Amino acid sequence: MPARALFALALASILATGSATAQQPFESDRQQAYDRALRDWGHAVGTLGYVYGAPLLELAIAEYRQTHGLARDMSGARGVIAHAMGGRLPTHETSWLTAPNPDALHSSAWLDLEPQPYLLWIPPMDGHWYHVQFEDSFTNDVGYLSSRTVGSVGGWYLVAHEDWEGERPPGVMDELRIPTPIVWLLIRIAATRKSEADFHARYQAQFKLVPLEVYQRNPKAAAHASAQPQTSAKPPVRATNESRGTLDAFRVVQQRLARIGARPDEAALLALFDRAGFGPNAAFDPAQLPRPLVDGLRTAARDAHKTIQELRVAPERARNGWSSAPPTLGAYGDDYLLRATAAAGGLGASIPAEIASAEATTDSDGRPLDGRNDYVIRFEGDGLPPNEAFWSIAAYTADSRRLLDTRTGRYSIGSASEDLRLRPSGALEIFVSSDAPEDPVRRANWLPVRPGPLLLVARVYQPLPPVLDGSYSLPPVVPADD
Repeated sequence: MPARALFALALASILATGSATAQQPFESDRQQAYDRALRDWGHAVGTLGYVYGAPLLELAIAEYRQTHGLARDMSGARGVIAHAMGGRLPTHETSWLTAPNPDALHSSAWLDLEPQPYLLWIPPMDGHWYHVQFEDSFTNDVGYLSSRTVGSVGGWYLVAHEDWEGERPPGVMDELRIPTPIVWLLIRIAATRKSEADFHARYQAQFKLVPLEVYQRNPKAAAHASAQPQTSAKPPVRATNESRGTLDAFRVVQQRLARIGARPDEAALLALFDRAGFGPNAAFDPAQLPRPLVDGLRTAARDAHKTIQELRVAPERARNGWSSAPPTLGAYGDDYLLRATAAAGGLGASIPAEIASAEATTDSDGRPLDGRNDYVIRFEGDGLPPNEAFWSIAAYTADSRRLLDTRTGRYSIGSASEDLRLRPSGALEIFVSSDAPEDPVRRANWLPVRPGPLLLVARVYQPLPPVLDGSYSLPPVVPADD
């Protein structure tokens, strides 16, 4: 071979080797940039998806725990009404409910409406306050059967999925259409420590749930039918407390979305979730997704869960130290962040028209409430919460939001409390203290607490317009020495 040809061949070999060497770091940088972008995209979409799906996750956890007997205070199979605390009012031992309401008996039931509708029997309530709250899978309150909406007569009510095409059977008072297949019923009945046993037997235990086919076979006998677990539906999604803030949350959300599908106005959003592997048309499997995407979703779950927890309290809503529930509580629309923070703060929150609530964690000087101090809440004669039912104030531990064990049997004080004493001016002063007051008036109006950080929750049942429009405000919590 001529020398010139050998030189040309050697030069070409050197150039080719140099080109490959230069190409290799270029391709490596490009891969790293792509992986980083995919991880960032997964984090962004995952954050949005976690906030969007937080209520799906929280309700799935609640359903799984209740239907599998893991919720100590209130467990029961689908299709069966379970009574909290065995038909007693909440106490300091109540752990499943968040900031449990000590003024009402609680019952709960889960239904899958896809196989068929259900019939709910409400007994005559004799003018006592009650409500049956219906939450869809997004924690929207999609209906109420209550003293406010249907009165105390009682009767049968149909509960059906919105796509059900049947007709309401004869003898049924009305119907509720639920936009998701899974619906949660939460029943509350006003009671006191003296009346709880009687009201459980006379009212709470008389509520009935029966499948439509059972009612149709014999409507007269349906009210006496024994409770039967729902066995014709798909089992509840496996969801645990450990799912929160982890990659497993996206599995739960995906399985819930697969049952619900996308609303027409959310199709593009859920298509984005599909692209990330956890939408209704995906089958969430981290092993089949790119590693950078999975890494982004994992950190998104952690960060979004932390953010939701930190955004649960909105100080700007405080008046006189009381933070009122937002007016759209329970009817969230497209406010995904409020929906997520409300679900994290505690499931089963009522719309303000049923129960208007407000929380206080500081006194009138802005200092954190603590049971080592004494406080007074003074209602002037014309300043009691306006309502059509009753009102109360209850005390909780600030961190766990559980009722306090004061060994007095009193967990709240309000208009249903016996022997409240008024001042000569007509004012009502509620005395908050860990020690029993010596003054007889303060003792009659005593809300007992324990030393340590406190949370006070005021509730107004069937509030009148001044409460709902914000023109009424609760009085501040004032240090007793002031």
